Amino acid sequence: NLARNEILVIGSEKFLGLPNLQLLELSTNGIFSIEDGAFRELASLRELNLVSNEITFLTSGKFRGLIQLESLDLSDNEIATVSD
Repeated sequence: NLARNEILVIGSEKFLGLPNLQLLELSTNGIFSIEDGAFRELASLRELNLVSNEITFLTSGKFRGLIQLESLDLSDNEIATVSD
């Protein structure tokens, strides 16, 4: 559980070596930037919680590699732009 840790940026190398992780809780951090491919090594991830952050912009590359993802919660963000 990484909620409420004041994480601001999710870099592309942040989650290397965690191929069996199934749940990632990143709510209420103030995250404003997620680099493309940041979650690419998390092939087993089923649930990603990004509630109550400062995310305003999303591209399809942000979630590349999440082949098992069943639940993505982006509520309570200020998403203004979604693009390829």
